[in-house]
Amino acid sequence: MKDQSAQHYLRIYRQKLGMAEDGTTRPSAAGFEFFKRFVSVLEDLDPDAPVKLETNAAAARFTDARSGIVLAEVQIEDDV
Repeated sequence: MKDQSAQHYLRIYRQKLGMAEDGTTRPSAAGFEFFKRFVSVLEDLDPDAPVKLETNAAAARFTDARSGIVLAEVQIEDDV
């Protein structure tokens, strides 16, 4: 999968967080907390910073593609 910009993920996860906050969706408590933390991390990054997404059957990991620093990691659940 091609790396995406921090701005790309910020747009997606702000929308997911907003939908959870207004009750449109009902993610698990862990999912909701992940959205809040990840949006906060992304807001602090350069919008053009490349972010790498790696997934397996149990988790998703977002890393800064330049430095390799893990930005966020979440266990994959059916209701996240």
